[in-house]
Amino acid sequence: MLFRAGVPRHAIIKKFAGEEISRVEDLVSVLSKLSRGTRVPLEYISYTDRHRRKSVLVTVDHHEWYAPPQIYVRNDTTGLWIAKPAIQPHLRMESSPMTNVGEGYMNPTDVLSDDSSHLRHMHPVNNLEIIDGVVSMETNFEHGSEEARSQDRSDAGTKKRRVEDDRLTDGNVADSSFHETQETILEDATAMQTANIRDYQGGTVAVVAANASFPERIIEPTLVMFEPALRRGDSVYLVGLSRSLQATSRKSIVTNPCAALNIGSADSPRYRATNMEVIELDTDFGSTFSGVLTDEHGRVQAIWGSFSTQLKFGCSSSEDHQFVRGIPIYTISQVLDKILSGANGPPLLINGVKRPMPLVRILEVELYPTLLSKARSFGLSDEWVQDLVKKDPIRRQVLRVKGCLAGSKAENLLEQGDMVLAINKQPITCFYDIENACQELDKNNSTDGKLNMTIFRQGHEIDLLVGTDVRDGNGTTRIINWCGCIVQDPHPAVRALGFLPEEGHGVYVARWCHGSPVHRYGLYALQWIVEVNGKLTPDLDTFVNVTKELEHEEFVRVRTVHLNGKPRVLTLKQNLHYWPTWELRFDPNTAMWRRVTIKALNSNNNIELK
Repeated sequence: MLFRAGVPRHAIIKKFAGEEISRVEDLVSVLSKLSRGTRVPLEYISYTDRHRRKSVLVTVDHHEWYAPPQIYVRNDTTGLWIAKPAIQPHLRMESSPMTNVGEGYMNPTDVLSDDSSHLRHMHPVNNLEIIDGVVSMETNFEHGSEEARSQDRSDAGTKKRRVEDDRLTDGNVADSSFHETQETILEDATAMQTANIRDYQGGTVAVVAANASFPERIIEPTLVMFEPALRRGDSVYLVGLSRSLQATSRKSIVTNPCAALNIGSADSPRYRATNMEVIELDTDFGSTFSGVLTDEHGRVQAIWGSFSTQLKFGCSSSEDHQFVRGIPIYTISQVLDKILSGANGPPLLINGVKRPMPLVRILEVELYPTLLSKARSFGLSDEWVQDLVKKDPIRRQVLRVKGCLAGSKAENLLEQGDMVLAINKQPITCFYDIENACQELDKNNSTDGKLNMTIFRQGHEIDLLVGTDVRDGNGTTRIINWCGCIVQDPHPAVRALGFLPEEGHGVYVARWCHGSPVHRYGLYALQWIVEVNGKLTPDLDTFVNVTKELEHEEFVRVRTVHLNGKPRVLTLKQNLHYWPTWELRFDPNTAMWRRVTIKALNSNNNIELK
């Protein structure tokens, strides 16, 4: 709650909701009177600037991935810190129909409403009118598990679409399920409605501008254009928000409409964009400016978003680096179309409405392009070179396999260095050809989800039937905290490294907490727990059943396998008093995370089980 409001660590709270705070009891007293969703001012000082107070606006919230507020009091007889509820259950924060902002009130339904009813409320005359304003989106991931969220009209062959109730977000382009959204309304002199959605880890801001004006033009980003695709030399307008949240625009020229991203693996596995082509411009707008690329008529052609990579210096040092590129709008529209038209996947609550999410079929293989001139030196025949040039005279490239995701259906079929020449006898030259071929499998049930691929391997042309995988896009939906370490199923960034332990790979240590038993005994992240006291733990359910049998302050023998494949055996002492075992599960019906205690000690030091 305080982190999302920008309150730094080691800050001293001086005033909260208009009341002076001099001790912890004062803060608890004020907090117990506030309802969930209430926005109140908070004043604090920091030890580095103790003579000047700073003020922020805090949204009172009670994320269910956190335990209820507790106060710890030291028992001098036993030496233990005893936890007691800070707020009594009958006083616990409940949702409030009104949101307090300083001295004024506003209804939260004005901020987040059900589907397109929000548009009708703001524009009762015509709910298809575009809302004047600029949308700024920001994401704060407070959990780092995955370190690493209409109507058709045609006109002169150009496909235009008004996209309703969709939020296009792109801070650093990232993939994670641990997020909550907070939204506020800003108003300027022209009474434009501006939504500010905070929800990202690094604080990078992504924007989607609506009706932001540049000379004699009106931008309508919800009016998008898919065809024709951008080409080298085309003029575009980058529209976004300045640091002062003023809509700005600048004309630029496309230098490369199909640049392939090449983001290497980080020291710690985290999401990275792969198999993606982006748009490059001739102007450097900085790594923090993002928005949309439009044509001269204000039709959106691409999202201008920020990506994250890691630059390595020498053998021991590295530094995170951000850069911005354009993401063609039709890559987003493919998934959006399925959501709006009704998909066949699991339901997910979006803006108060349950929508079935699309099941996306993908080839879990990391690819990279190679120039045909270089491919010829590897032995690719002139006939294939001519066929690929005829298919795509602009790119003049062939795709090669960089690696397969561990556990994928393609893992034991494709090898590093294979050249993908064709699928179903149709030449393949770019990532979109692969994606389109995967989508065609859903229309043809006779293929059993396999691609008929023609590859070039070590001087030989080979035909293979390669299986594809189906993903729902939910990512991680369950984590467990045991002895201070966060374990989960390995996310795609881990599987992309190409290794999973044979003993079992369902209990991956993603994070660990300072001061916990795993910290004290050296059970750190980036490894799998494959055995506990000699019992195999191939998945989370088995792991929970095994750890339930362990007693408080019992020594436990743990066998692990590191990302580099190195096995290790260590012993740690479980402490259920300070480090109970609990889990978080994502509930798609409510779009909330639910926290459940699996095993803990109560106030009388008696063991409690789920």
